[in-house]
This record gives sequence, C-alpha cells and structure tokens, in this order.
Amino acid sequence: MLSLAVYDVKPFRKIAAGLFGFDRRERRGTYLLSAMLIVLLMVRFTAFRPGRVPDDLTALAIPADSSAGNAVGGTPVPATFTFDPNTVPYNDLL
Repeated sequence: MLSLAVYDVKPFRKIAAGLFGFDRRERRGTYLLSAMLIVLLMVRFTAFRPGRVPDDLTALAIPADSSAGNAVGGTPVPATFTFDPNTVPYNDLL
C-alpha cells in the first residue's frame, strides 16, 4: 500500500484555493452582500405583502360617490379607454 506521504497534496490544494477560493476581502464582501440580501428579503416579505394596503394610503383613495367624469379636488378626472397605438387616429390621441 502507498501512503499519503508519497503523494504531496499541498501543491494541488494551493492551485485549487487560488482558482476557487476567496481571500479575506472577498469573503467579507460576500458576507456583507448576503446579509444585505437577507435583510431586504425580510423587509419585502413582511412590509410589502401583496393585496394589503397600508393604513396611511386609505385616506388618499378616491371616494366611492365620485364617478369618472366628476371633479375630484377641483380637477376633472379623465376617462380611461383601451386602444391600439398602431391603429389609433391622431384625433383620438389628442
């Protein structure tokens, strides 16, 4: 049987560490970016849940009794419509 002393593994480890390893500065950057990503994901999934309207935005909602043609706050609200921008006439765009 051959022992490990015959095969010196250190040069291979140095080559592998040089190709695939991170130095101290790169590891710190990776840890910092990972921590920032985790914090941003936690904020995203806790504060900005889909379908939930924050309480302070409900006061900004348009009252239910105003229709699309009525004035809200003194300015008229334009009516929305669907159109194909490739075939719409110039007058409809105005």
